[in-house]
Amino acid sequence: MTHKATLPSPGSSATQSNSAHFLADAIVDHCSHEKASFHTPGHKGRPAGGGAFAQAQEIFTFDVTELPLTDELSCPSAVLFELEKRIAALWHARHSLLSVNGASGALIAAVLACTPSKQKLLIPRNCHRSIIQALVLSGLEPIWYEPNWSSCWGFWTDVNPASFSAALFEHGQQLAAAVVVSPTYAGDTSNIEQLSNLCRQASVPLIVDEAHGAHMASTGTRTGLAAGADLVVHSLHKTLGALTQTAILHIGTGAQIETGAVRSALNLLLTSSPSYLLLTSIDETIRQMEADGSLSLQTKISELNLQLLKLLAPARGVETYVSAGGSDPAHIVLRIKGLPAKDLFLQLCQKGIYPEAVLGSGVLLLLGQGSTACDIEFLAAVLEQLESPVARTYWPTILPPPPAAPQILTPRQAAFEPSEMLPVAAAIGRIAADCFAPCPPGTPVLVPGQAIPPEILSFSCPPALRVVIESPIQGEN
Repeated sequence: MTHKATLPSPGSSATQSNSAHFLADAIVDHCSHEKASFHTPGHKGRPAGGGAFAQAQEIFTFDVTELPLTDELSCPSAVLFELEKRIAALWHARHSLLSVNGASGALIAAVLACTPSKQKLLIPRNCHRSIIQALVLSGLEPIWYEPNWSSCWGFWTDVNPASFSAALFEHGQQLAAAVVVSPTYAGDTSNIEQLSNLCRQASVPLIVDEAHGAHMASTGTRTGLAAGADLVVHSLHKTLGALTQTAILHIGTGAQIETGAVRSALNLLLTSSPSYLLLTSIDETIRQMEADGSLSLQTKISELNLQLLKLLAPARGVETYVSAGGSDPAHIVLRIKGLPAKDLFLQLCQKGIYPEAVLGSGVLLLLGQGSTACDIEFLAAVLEQLESPVARTYWPTILPPPPAAPQILTPRQAAFEPSEMLPVAAAIGRIAADCFAPCPPGTPVLVPGQAIPPEILSFSCPPALRVVIESPIQGEN
């Protein structure tokens, strides 16, 4: 770390001017003033040891803490507040709050911000496990609704408006909020405008888990903020260029939820020592999006998607998933006739192509800000060369959804009751005390408070499950 001058005192011109800077500029300014560090972190900008990680001097230089020039995440008033304003302008939100606890922390905070005086939360079967964690923390009772299911591919797709509406109006007066996942892990998008209108009629806030859709331009009926959602969560590392564990919690322009309440909920979950490496990566990603324009990334991803489809068209036995409704081009699910998805995944890895995950009967590949046409050409060439035992039939005709286990206790009740570990076979019929949600994608197969069904044996679950020792007295802990 190079030191050139003394650190300016709070209130000096250098400190006051930082609102015109990007976060990276503020950190560079700080480093240029600091002669000696007597604050965290302990490495003082000087990496220890001689390993490869220690050679990345810039990483340690940007790993600073809350200082006069770098602002404070829990109550931003300078460079971080300006960053939030820039993000809100980019996505047309009333306000946008930074998360260094990923989209998971942002989703939990969104739920907690909606909970006063309500007892239930409307959630889909394909929600992320962070929503279950929010149920444990808030004490809310889950009210489940069924999205559409692709029995041909074996995964959840878009929201079924009839299923959503029926549950919404049956429980409306007790609902803290309704949650929608769009895009899904497979890339299906729902008509958020229609769902938002239903929620407004029922006076229920709408939370959109749009973690996989930060690259989508903020226009149309299928993006949360443009379609009138109250709270929208974006991951900034899934398809954008920020570091892993970065996310944004947006508040919609028409939301009836106060920004202060949302920030308070987020602060309950965030560390008091946020990583400025993560925050700087958010700032740099937003700077790039501002420079390129809001439509450029979505256009690039759409073009790469079309390029792959054209290259694969002549290939025999390769099938790509086509959504019955709207679909996000950053998500590509494909399979090869006669080749089980796990084998396809492994063969691609052996060739140096690492997909996102096995999903249903296919393999999920994600495009993002760093994807290139060369990546697409290499993928297409490898797929044409893969061995496929075409004589053997795969792709079952019907792939059923995971069982809907009965909810005996609320997740909070089950999570805090005395519990014990049992082998999976012995746990069948008992009440689950933990959430079982393999990640990726983190979709719950089993939720605390549910009776463990026999079908659990068909999943790749751990050898033992935590179960409630005995049925507790109903009520809040």
